[in-house]
Amino acid sequence: MSFLGRVFFESPIWLGGFCFLLFAVSLFVRRRGSEAVRRWAVPGAIGLTAALFAVQRLVVTEAEEVRARLGRLVAALEGGDDDIASLISDRYDSEGMDHAAVVSMLESVRARIRIYDTRFHRQDVAFESGGAVLVAAARTTVRIDNEVGQVHWGAWRIGWAQVAGEWRITSIRPVMIDGASVTNLREVVSWIR
Repeated sequence: MSFLGRVFFESPIWLGGFCFLLFAVSLFVRRRGSEAVRRWAVPGAIGLTAALFAVQRLVVTEAEEVRARLGRLVAALEGGDDDIASLISDRYDSEGMDHAAVVSMLESVRARIRIYDTRFHRQDVAFESGGAVLVAAARTTVRIDNEVGQVHWGAWRIGWAQVAGEWRITSIRPVMIDGASVTNLREVVSWIR
């Protein structure tokens, strides 16, 4: 998505900055404009600000949909009600694993560990030929069996495809875990076993 699309549809902080500038311009124009401009500059800026925030609230971009689906995956791994299999595409193909293999792997991981307090620091979505790639950086606490939970940092590259109007995962590739470069999901899972 373009920078302007991100400003107007995805980021409340950027939109707030834009509206602050809009309000400053309206105050400047109010001092120098005609009587009608003076009367309507500030109320117009306030009205436009409210309208822009309402539009941003109502419009859900594809990037926001992908991020929401990632949130559902994390919630499922943290022990939520979501079914992991429903978030993974039937066309999953990564590291020689298909849909059934990756779902089985994630379910076995979920049975042995408890993941909680996940915080994302980056969620960049790029769209390419019929799909999307999300690069996510996050911190989470992981407790294996009954051990004390430990905080881990990681970066992940997750491929997505739209299936029946929903975004589903087509590949999961770790990039880095706790500062160490990692090349595949099986390596991360082997640390748990």
